[in-house]
Amino acid sequence: MYNNEPEILNPIRGTTEISWETLEHEHIPVSNDWYWTIGLVAAISAVASFYYGNIVFGAFSIVAGLTMIMFKIKGPEHIKVRLTPRGIIVKNSLYPYGRIESFWIYEDSGQLEQMNELSIKSDRAFLPQIIIPLGDADVELVKDYLSRYIKEEYHEKTLADVVSEYIGF
Repeated sequence: MYNNEPEILNPIRGTTEISWETLEHEHIPVSNDWYWTIGLVAAISAVASFYYGNIVFGAFSIVAGLTMIMFKIKGPEHIKVRLTPRGIIVKNSLYPYGRIESFWIYEDSGQLEQMNELSIKSDRAFLPQIIIPLGDADVELVKDYLSRYIKEEYHEKTLADVVSEYIGF
């Protein structure tokens, strides 16, 4: 059952776990022109690639364009996020505090379609920075809870995050 309210399992000072449900990423509605643009860019890239003999990139262009369109049509999933003494659990993936270097919370700046996000930087070589939407979770409560286990440090958004926000993901 979807609930926008954060669920605090022990609301006294010694809170042992905080959890909330949210969308896996911010949903940004797009017009039909967006779909046409993605389709045309993919088709033109594929045709040019095939013309110059680069069949692999042509196939990649078609698959990438179709994947973007399918993910946009499907929309974001509802996910459950839990902060526990062991680590951060997103869906069924555990990110233990021992492997997380720091966290940062990007707070709503009052812009339209902006939501609070938790950024965690881990020691993983692939995808070391993970952005988790906070939904309606209490920002100060999350900040206080995580400060017990890991340090708070400003994180620059990655190029992939900036590009995905720009194109509507």
